[in-house]
Order: sequence, then C-alpha cells, then structure tokens
Amino acid sequence: NTLDSIKNGTSVQMLGKDMRIVFQEASRNSIEVDEKRITLYLKDVTNEEFAQKMFLRWWKKTAEDVFQNELDALYEKIFKKYEIAKPDIYIRKMKTLWGSCTPSKSKVTFNNYLFKANIRCIQYVVLHELTHLLYPNHSKQFYDFLTVHMPDWKERKEKLEKNFKDGV
Repeated sequence: NTLDSIKNGTSVQMLGKDMRIVFQEASRNSIEVDEKRITLYLKDVTNEEFAQKMFLRWWKKTAEDVFQNELDALYEKIFKKYEIAKPDIYIRKMKTLWGSCTPSKSKVTFNNYLFKANIRCIQYVVLHELTHLLYPNHSKQFYDFLTVHMPDWKERKEKLEKNFKDGV
C-alpha cells in the first residue's frame, strides 16, 4: 500500500510491522498509535483528502524523529571523534534511493518510505549515509568502515531490498 492512498481500514507498514489505519470521529483532529493501529481522530471522517494530508504530515514528522534519534546515536558513538559536523536531516519521496548524503552541505536525506522498514534496516541506511561524510564514494575503505561498525550490514541491506522494495 502506498502512503498516498490511505483509507479507513487499509494497512501500511511502519517500522517493519503491519499497521491498520482506522478513522474515528472526534471533537479534534489528532493521531494515535498503538501496537497494531494508527488511529486518525477526525472532526470529519468523510473528508479523505484532509485525512490523507494529516496522515502524511504525521508520517513525515514521526519518521524524521526516528531517523534523527538513530543518526544522533550513531554520530555520538562513531563519527563525533572524527570532528565532522553532525549533518542536517531531510525527508522526501525518492524513487530509487533509501538515502543520500551531500558531505559538502553536511546534509543527509532519507526516503519517506524508509519508515516502513524495521529499525535494523533504518540503522543500516543511517550508518551508510553517515559513512559518506568520511568516504564520499563506495570505495573499499567505505565498505571496510561499514563492516567494522556494522558487521551484518549486508544482511540488513538484503532484508531492506527484499521486504521493502515496493516502497521505493
């Protein structure tokens, strides 16, 4: 299911889990999440266009918070000692990439759909993009560095490509 066509009762993957989307009438608009559901509390449950916009805003913000937490943790643990500035995070729709890094602008961009993947796959993409701050290309040193800091990165990458490819 694409993020652009959410409806009451449809499912979406979030952090590697199938989540049911539920619209519920309420006195104010808000979104709540539990183990299995993303509940959109809506003043007008018939306004699907509004629900869609509200959901996408929430998705992007929630994804950004998760990606930022993972980036902060990896930056502190691995990259801070190299005295590189912590990059700014951007989230957007990307057709073919899970993430990209622009070292010259200290900027990392993540695919909006990456939030569908489980946290281990997200950690792999975050580490991959942060590693580009040290190695701008996909050289042997780049992959050696990845392997030292995440020995199972290949399995994580395979899982991401196998299970979430339709998202990109």
